[in-house]
Amino acid sequence: MKRVAVIGAGPSGLATVKAPLEEGHAHTCFERAGSLGGVSRFGEPDGAYPPGRPGMARQVRPRSRGLLRPVTRRTAVLLRRGVRGCLWVATVALLTVRFAAGADLPELRVGMETRLPPWSFVPDLPRRPTPVLSPAEQQELTGLDVDVMKALSAKLKRKPVIVPTVWYELEKDLLAGKFDVILSAWTPSPSMPATIAYSPSYCDWGLVVVMRAADDRVKAVADLGHQNLRVGHIDDPSVKRSLFALGGGSFEVRTTVPQLFSDLMAGRFDAVVYDSLYVHWREARQHDVRIVGEPLNRLGYHLGLRQADTALGREVEAAVRALRDSGELGRIQVRWEGR
Repeated sequence: MKRVAVIGAGPSGLATVKAPLEEGHAHTCFERAGSLGGVSRFGEPDGAYPPGRPGMARQVRPRSRGLLRPVTRRTAVLLRRGVRGCLWVATVALLTVRFAAGADLPELRVGMETRLPPWSFVPDLPRRPTPVLSPAEQQELTGLDVDVMKALSAKLKRKPVIVPTVWYELEKDLLAGKFDVILSAWTPSPSMPATIAYSPSYCDWGLVVVMRAADDRVKAVADLGHQNLRVGHIDDPSVKRSLFALGGGSFEVRTTVPQLFSDLMAGRFDAVVYDSLYVHWREARQHDVRIVGEPLNRLGYHLGLRQADTALGREVEAAVRALRDSGELGRIQVRWEGR
């Protein structure tokens, strides 16, 4: 058990006190004024700080005899001016983020593949064998699905908890109860277990044929079959159904997106078939690829839920519809597509 001192009984200090309690640590909260509230006590001499106030280090110094008044039921501790060794909490900022995210709200456990730019990824983090992230790395997680998760959780009044999951195991782990919803560039398929339900789509997408920007051999999708070109794709049911529309060519599977596009740029593929959102995002950032013709199909990303979770399903459906109607989901998509 650690002994924790929280300096200041304003809104942030009082919120921070709750964390040591939950973790079982002894704590004392010190306040220089005679009452609680800090900057929220507007108009009181000891309350709101005036314009041009000095730094926080001076504000917490005692006004008389070097004492800070303890705000706690625990034993009062007197700290005199000049005394060193008071335990300042190095993780106050982290705890504040925790409360800002809604520590008292019910959790929404979200199954998410965290190695999928632009849906959910940590910038500049090399790809790893597993999607597991450290707490610090989770704080840096960004992407379209991360933004959708935040908007959805706010609408549902729930605290999102990300459960990093390999994309191909999302459905299995959902049914195993490891999380409450799938939110990870996921589209229902005919092979999906009947015990999985899904929300209205939160983002529209389609499969597109992609070539290197400097390669102008193909002007239309039909040209792929006529020229018998090498086409790469990810092993996914929606991709396999759409490959029939190409009318010919030699098709090869790759297991990861980086590998797929690496082989395209190296000339091992003449073209690839992949998700329009990723291609627009890459095209806007790197200018090294181009889209051939129109999308081969029209699909959507959905949240996956267990059929048995009917109450949560109704809440999620209503929240997704509200976010679509307000235009918030559309703005998120446009921002990440770079268009």
